[in-house]
Amino acid sequence: MMTETTADYSMLYDPDLDFDRWYTILSARRIARSLGFADRILELGSATGLLTQALAGGDRRFVCVERSDRYVSLARARSLPRVRIEHCTIEAFQSEDAFDHVLAINVLHEVEDQTAVVERLMRFLRPHGSLHVTLPNPRSLHRLSALGSGMIEDLQAMSARGETYQTRRLQYAEEFVAAMAELGLNEVLREPILAKPLPNAAMERLSDEVIEAYAELAAALPEFGAMNYFVFRRSDG
Repeated sequence: MMTETTADYSMLYDPDLDFDRWYTILSARRIARSLGFADRILELGSATGLLTQALAGGDRRFVCVERSDRYVSLARARSLPRVRIEHCTIEAFQSEDAFDHVLAINVLHEVEDQTAVVERLMRFLRPHGSLHVTLPNPRSLHRLSALGSGMIEDLQAMSARGETYQTRRLQYAEEFVAAMAELGLNEVLREPILAKPLPNAAMERLSDEVIEAYAELAAALPEFGAMNYFVFRRSDG
């Protein structure tokens, strides 16, 4: 979740308890559909290992990259089999291995130079491998509601929460896909994650059953999910 250009907010933010855990849970369900029994997976910004734990299994092998001391300690405490956690930044990570899947889940909106980071990730991706990305959606229902009520002036305006947790940009899906195409990555899948009509604090008061219902509703509102989930493959693959 951290790169050299972002501050360490790990003492303020617990990915296992914050409402954002739902994005991790729902992202894991989507990613799991495409994982093979013995795939090699590189996960960037792995934080406490919540996503890793949801996807680990079989003979899959994970390399997880995380900058925060606290998150690394919590992730290692899970003692997940066939999982190696590298305590470093995305920019500093080195490997001679190639991976079937590279996961950049809730990461790329926090980096200063998105193009440079994605180009670096492509070095670790096998020719027919998949890059999985999630990004906040400016057209989320809760942001549309905020715009309509005058709470924000622009759908891409940064919230106080976003500034605290180092969000650097909110990108429309078509804008992001075009940028990835310029880097030689073709979009092969896009799905919404969670129809979210309210801010996190209000959503947190809802039952798990209601959240799951909103998760199902997202399929009927593909342009308005709280997050966009993308899968890309290299055009030269």
